Amino acid sequence: MQDTAMVRNIAVIGHGNSGKTSLVESMLYTAGKINRLGKVDEGNSSLDYDEEEIKRKITISSSFSNYSWKKNEVYLIDTPGDDSFFNETISAAHVCDAALFVIGAVLGVKGQTYKFGDLIAENNLPSMIVITKMDRERADFHKTFDQIKESLPVTPAIVHLPIGKEESFSGVVDLIANKAYEFEGGGKGGVKEIDIPSDLEDEVATARESLMESIAETDEELIEKFLEDGELSEEDLTAGLKKALTEGEVTPVSVACAIQNNGTSVILDAVNSFMPSPADVSPRRGVNPNNEEEVVCQPSADAPFTGFVFKTMADPYAGRLTLFRVFSGTLSGESFYNVNKKTAERFGSLFIIEGKEQRQVSSVGPGAIVAVAKLKETTTGDTLCTQDNPVVLEAPEPLSPVITYAVSGQKGDEEKLFSSLSRMLDEDLSLKMSREQQTGETLVSGMSQVHLEVVGSIIKRKFGVEMELNLPKIPYMETIKGTAKAQGRHKKQSGGRGQFGDCWIELSPIPGEKFEFVDKIVGGVIPQ
Repeated sequence: MQDTAMVRNIAVIGHGNSGKTSLVESMLYTAGKINRLGKVDEGNSSLDYDEEEIKRKITISSSFSNYSWKKNEVYLIDTPGDDSFFNETISAAHVCDAALFVIGAVLGVKGQTYKFGDLIAENNLPSMIVITKMDRERADFHKTFDQIKESLPVTPAIVHLPIGKEESFSGVVDLIANKAYEFEGGGKGGVKEIDIPSDLEDEVATARESLMESIAETDEELIEKFLEDGELSEEDLTAGLKKALTEGEVTPVSVACAIQNNGTSVILDAVNSFMPSPADVSPRRGVNPNNEEEVVCQPSADAPFTGFVFKTMADPYAGRLTLFRVFSGTLSGESFYNVNKKTAERFGSLFIIEGKEQRQVSSVGPGAIVAVAKLKETTTGDTLCTQDNPVVLEAPEPLSPVITYAVSGQKGDEEKLFSSLSRMLDEDLSLKMSREQQTGETLVSGMSQVHLEVVGSIIKRKFGVEMELNLPKIPYMETIKGTAKAQGRHKKQSGGRGQFGDCWIELSPIPGEKFEFVDKIVGGVIPQ
């Protein structure tokens, strides 16, 4: 069983086209997890493997992988950057202990970037910023850093200063170690130590002093040492930065050129050195449903097992695939207890998701992100535990849909379409389905037209049925706007006693939604 202190689980977040997937791809390649460096633009990335993702060149659904680097086991969730699929990012941020916040050096801080910054702040998520695409034309590290400092709810501190810019971006200066590294080239991600360039010595000295001040201000012992000695040692800076990052007081800033895979090993080292393990962050807390008492889920392999389901994937062949994060204890048996559904669930095997592949494992401990197949009752948002130690963990609220379309299928496929949509509802919590009684239409609501078009494409590919989007009919309601009177008379004379009736009816509006009936007949006499 992996030592909990050597485990990291990280959500990779950032606005669209910032280079998240490319960065994760280069990290996996440098760590030796994959043997081919794929590219999003060429449609051969190991994480954006879905046909719709390849077609649109964006991440649509969170992808999962992991790697080992210098004895540390790191779980990664590559999240979407498009607003249409932001719910996926919310779920990933809820279960991860830290985030890699990716910002492009060309586009800088965009409108979408604020949303991801707020998500980090709301979740108190320790984060590290990676400024990517440093080799691109018009890439500007200092301008992007200033935008981050001025507009995002983080306290950024540079730990890796770039050497060169745009096409001349050739290495970094590690301000913690006060050493310069040049990219080895060849797309292997390695670096070799060099002397700090003479034209950067003043800038390095200024940036390193600023980093020392940022770290020292977060700890009384460090600030005293800094004021007495005038500097901090490499060991003090490393330990102080990790503590400050874990507590959300400082956000280290690094740089990358993911497409060329230049210097990715520097990022991998920073993840190991600064990012918190499950043992470093505050333990997740829940409630015992039997007595409403608080339960602390200690991130220990010996604690009672607790897991939280944050994603469900529908597969036409394997059935429903349930993904969850282990917060405490060890899972190695064949069943667990779903406290939300109040039922025990049996499973066949445990899987670690690695792109589109699955790796079977015998047991998992705190910090692991794992999947099981074909659970009958479990859905996204459920807490898994042992029946002897029940606990309910808080689930994030899914985003409310903002657009609605009427859906229909080809003649004879309606039942299959609605069955497929029901399975998609388990996978995507921001998707809603309803039926309008007055028009008889089935309505599907989502985050955007693109969102619903993607859902239709997935249904067609996975379940072989077409979903057509139509503008919904408006069920107009009628009401009385003015006063109206009408009279009806009945006369019948065919011998004997005749028949005669006279009736008046008056309709007029009344404030509110109530109805009032007034009978003005007194003593059987209709008023004139």
